[in-house]
Amino acid sequence: MTTFLLSESLRRPHEARPLAWVWLARGAAALGAGGSLLALLDVDGVYGRETPAMVPQCIAQDVVNLLVVAPLILTLTARARVWSVAARLVVLGLLLFTAYSYVIYSMAVHVGRLSLLWMAVLGLSTYAGLGLLRSLLGSSAGELAGRGPVRGAAAYLVVVASVLALVWLGELVPAAWAGTPVPSAAALGLPSNPVHTMDLAVLLPAVVLTGILLPRRRPTALVAAPALLVFLLLTCVPVLVTPVVVLVRGGVPDWDVAAPIGAIGALSAVFLQRLLRRAP
Repeated sequence: MTTFLLSESLRRPHEARPLAWVWLARGAAALGAGGSLLALLDVDGVYGRETPAMVPQCIAQDVVNLLVVAPLILTLTARARVWSVAARLVVLGLLLFTAYSYVIYSMAVHVGRLSLLWMAVLGLSTYAGLGLLRSLLGSSAGELAGRGPVRGAAAYLVVVASVLALVWLGELVPAAWAGTPVPSAAALGLPSNPVHTMDLAVLLPAVVLTGILLPRRRPTALVAAPALLVFLLLTCVPVLVTPVVVLVRGGVPDWDVAAPIGAIGALSAVFLQRLLRRAP
C-alpha cells in the first residue's frame, strides 16, 4: 500500500486518475467529521467514562474537527486547488494535526463505539500525509515555497518548541523524580500524558531541527516549516475552545492559558502567511 501511495503521489495534473493521497485525505476528513458529529450528538455515550477534565477537551476537539479541519481538507483538495503549492503545504499541516489528534483519540479515550473509526482516521491521515510529503519533496514545491523570508519563522520555530519543551519538562521531571502522578495526566485519568510523549519524543525535536535547517533553505525544512506552523496554529484552537465548552456546560472555565496560547496561534499564522505568500 505504501509503495502504491508514494508512486501515485508523483502523478501530473494532466493525468485523469486522481492522486492516491487526495482520496486518503478526503476519506480521513469525511470519517473524522462524521465521528465528531456522532460524538457531539451523544457526548455521554461516547465520553461517559472520561474524567470531568477530559470531556470538555474531547468536545472542543470534535468541534474543531467538524467545523475547521475537515472543511479545510475537503476544500483544499478540491480539483481546482489540489495542484497549488500553498494548498498542499497547508494540507500537509492539516494531516499532521489530524494524525496527532487521532493518536490521542485512539490511545487516551476509552474503547467504545467510535474507536475503530478513530483508528481508521489515524491510518488514513498518516498514509495521506506520507504520500503528500513525498509529492512535495519530489517536486519544486520546496524551492517555490522558500522564496520568501525565512529567518523570522526559523527563530520562531526554535523558540516556541524550546518553550513548550521546558513547560512539559517542568511538569514531567518533578513528578518522575518524586514518583508521583503527572498532574495533567492524573486530571485526565491517564497514567501519562500522551501530549508530553509525542511532543518531547517526536514533534518538538522536529520543530527545532526544521528551524535550524530553514535558513539554509533545505528542501525538507522548506516543506516542513509551513506544515508545522499550520499544526501549531491548529493545536491552539481546541485549547481556546475548551474554556468555552466548560462555560456552556455550566462549569467554571480557566482562562489563564488563553493569552499565551492565543499568542502562539497568532504568531504561527503570521509566519505561515509570510512563508506562503510567494508560493504559487
